[in-house]
Amino acid sequence: MKKLKNRGDVTPKHKARTLGLCAALHAFTHIYHVALMPLYLPIQSDLKLATIEQATLLLTVMMFSYFTPSYAMGVLADRFNRKKLLATGLAINSLGFVGLSFAPDYWWALLCVATAGFGGSFYHPAATSMIARLFPMGTGRALGLSGVGASIGFFIGPLYTGWRAATSGWRAPVLELGLLGLLMAGLFVWLAEEEPARLAEEHVPHGKLFPAPALWLLFILASLCFGLRDFTGSSIGSLGSLFMQNAWGFDLKQTGMALSAIFVGSAVSNPLFGHLSDGGRLRWTCAVLLVAAALVAVFPRVPSHWLAGTLAIYGFFFMASYPMVEAALMESVPEAVRGRVFGFFITAAGLVGNLSHWMVGNRVKELGARAYSVEGYYSLFTLLAFLLLLSLLGLPCLNAIRKREKPGGRPVTGDSPTGTGEPQFESAKSIQLPSYFLADLPGEATLTATLISEACQALKRNRDQFLLGRTTQSLMTLVSDLAENWLDADYPFRQLTCELGPAATGFPPTTLNHGLDEFFRQLTVVNLEALLQQELGHVQRLDQFVDTPEHKAQRVALATGPRLLVHITAGNLPSPALMSIVLGLLARSAQFIKCASGAALLPRLFAHSLYEIEPKLAACLEVAEWKGGRRDVEEALYAEADCVTATGSDETLSEIRRQLPPNLRFLGYGNRVSFGFIAREVLSSHGAKRVAARAANDVIAWNQLGCLSPHLFYVEAGGAVSPELFAEMMGTELAIREEIAPRGDIAPAESAAIASRRALYQVRAAALSDTLLWHSRDSTAWTVVYETDPRFQLSCLNRFIYVKGVGTLTEALQAAESVRGQVSTVGLAATNSRAERLATELGRWGVTRICPVGEMQNPPLTWRHDGRPALGELVTWTDWEQ
Repeated sequence: MKKLKNRGDVTPKHKARTLGLCAALHAFTHIYHVALMPLYLPIQSDLKLATIEQATLLLTVMMFSYFTPSYAMGVLADRFNRKKLLATGLAINSLGFVGLSFAPDYWWALLCVATAGFGGSFYHPAATSMIARLFPMGTGRALGLSGVGASIGFFIGPLYTGWRAATSGWRAPVLELGLLGLLMAGLFVWLAEEEPARLAEEHVPHGKLFPAPALWLLFILASLCFGLRDFTGSSIGSLGSLFMQNAWGFDLKQTGMALSAIFVGSAVSNPLFGHLSDGGRLRWTCAVLLVAAALVAVFPRVPSHWLAGTLAIYGFFFMASYPMVEAALMESVPEAVRGRVFGFFITAAGLVGNLSHWMVGNRVKELGARAYSVEGYYSLFTLLAFLLLLSLLGLPCLNAIRKREKPGGRPVTGDSPTGTGEPQFESAKSIQLPSYFLADLPGEATLTATLISEACQALKRNRDQFLLGRTTQSLMTLVSDLAENWLDADYPFRQLTCELGPAATGFPPTTLNHGLDEFFRQLTVVNLEALLQQELGHVQRLDQFVDTPEHKAQRVALATGPRLLVHITAGNLPSPALMSIVLGLLARSAQFIKCASGAALLPRLFAHSLYEIEPKLAACLEVAEWKGGRRDVEEALYAEADCVTATGSDETLSEIRRQLPPNLRFLGYGNRVSFGFIAREVLSSHGAKRVAARAANDVIAWNQLGCLSPHLFYVEAGGAVSPELFAEMMGTELAIREEIAPRGDIAPAESAAIASRRALYQVRAAALSDTLLWHSRDSTAWTVVYETDPRFQLSCLNRFIYVKGVGTLTEALQAAESVRGQVSTVGLAATNSRAERLATELGRWGVTRICPVGEMQNPPLTWRHDGRPALGELVTWTDWEQ
């Protein structure tokens, strides 16, 4: 059944075709670069040039005119249609070769090669940024596949011209290659497709490439270092050609075939190493260049019949470095400036590399009679190997750019709150958040119903313009990149969270950092794809009608998120509000996040971090806070909403529901409790300690304040370690945790509640043997209460935990009957042989989530919140029966 194509998207089939066409253009671009290498001597003879240096200067001029305008071509690539630029460039490149084939003298030849080089300069800035845009995932592999075209071009160029020149003179192959290039330019215009820029990704031409001088310096150093790589690669062509013809007596055909061997293996190595490098750019690029340097050093020392084979092995590794370095560079900067960045990179690196042809010719001339001996070339090839080793210094420079290009390692240029195109933030201490969201307004500002209505209407307009047309793949990549930023301890928004978060949230830095790390580690493309697959049945369900799994019924379905999604967040934990924003982005909904009074810091910082890299997507998001009870403001908000989600107490949810218009969809998540169950089989002396340590992790996570945090642990009697001893072990573990990750200060009322309850159990423990108590000294930091009474008991939280002995799980569930239907999570510690049976009993009793002890506050991204699909509940389904 045919899938419907989303307007404005390029389908995978069309992307693959365009990638193939880019590879073909890549082939022609590099055919023209190397086609003249076997022709130096016949060109010298035909044009009556005095020295070989004049012949090699032709290639130097062509490459100079190829590299010099690359930055200007990058500017064009960032502003205009890249497909048309690529076709135009190839046409000019080809016409230069056609003209060269008719050159009556040396000056005409110089003009033609300069024209050809100028046309070639169109390719790399436009093609590399275009491919990186079409393939945001697996960029290295895509560029590697495009690099196959370069390999084919490098292979065919000298082979074809050397073969044809041997029988028809040098002009015939030059003319034929020029005409074929013109034909290819026409085919590219006809068949290639470029994914149109979303309005959310409009290029901002006045944005700076790099926001700081240090980054400019790193970029220039990287460009110069890889210029040494290009110098070596170009020198191997020209020097190798002269070496084989002069020192070994190769004819034109033999020389062309030997040089072509460089590019035979690269047709395999480019996509292979490009794909491998998607899992580690630095180590794979370093490896291939080290091997290539060793082969360059030994090349003049191998027997003549091994020269072609040595060049083939060298090319297999050397050429593979290009897609890896290109991918690393593209990932370090935003899409809006990739053309300019790559154009500048090509200019700087290329000009260094391009000196090789003239310098090689000059150096060979200086060798005099030694140019006809093998030994005369030893020092030259050794020097090239050394230069290739020096090029490795470019790798840490690119790595530093990736980490520092903007706070947190993701690039930012273009739109900014100040209108300068520069990022505003240097460090957490210098951050001055712009008043972009309502939560940024000064405390004296008053929110009115009119202001809320206007904000909601703007959100919906922005959603229709900037968000609705985005692909799911691009949104998943965005979320993953943003999460990667937040996992970086040097990211200013993360630093600001550490500075201000403890006071704003009540969590100490260690608890806050651990909780945020656990949350952001989940936000990977793989996990997001799993969420979409689980809840919508297909990763592209939000993009287009798809026919899985309804295919047999001749029915396809599309899922659509609400136009305006309102989140009413609770103030106890920050991660649920952040998850709500992520789900809303995937659903392509405009979002209004109403935070509890004083609880807006984390959602606000997250929204600003989104604004920093995607300003127009952040324009589809609003963050505000006010104290509950503002009926005029809330009614204005609900009147504009298409769906409302809310987290809080059951009383809060009931009050919200009463205010909503009758037909407005409402998704509420109310009070829930959690507990743990420890089966007797895991209570060996050593096993019990491990379980107690994991249970302590559940207690300290978010200071036990979340719905997934345990109020108590039921411990099954009959194990080697008794429930009482297990409770003591938990006390020991909590004492250790307090040293490592202290609970921090809490409100006086909360501390008083703990002290009061402790006093009650101290009296009981003194009078009765069925109650035991362990707690921190001189503070309320942690408390463990053991009771034989199995009845479910609500903890006063903040690391106050009950441990109760039971005979079986059935007994525990009977004791917890008072909270049946309100239990969110049960942490289970059991052997494999019993775990499924126990889990089945828990599920049938009404538990919506069962997880290992130690993971209660770390649910997977695919967790069904309270047994309900978090993303699936947001969408509306459209079925198309065919």
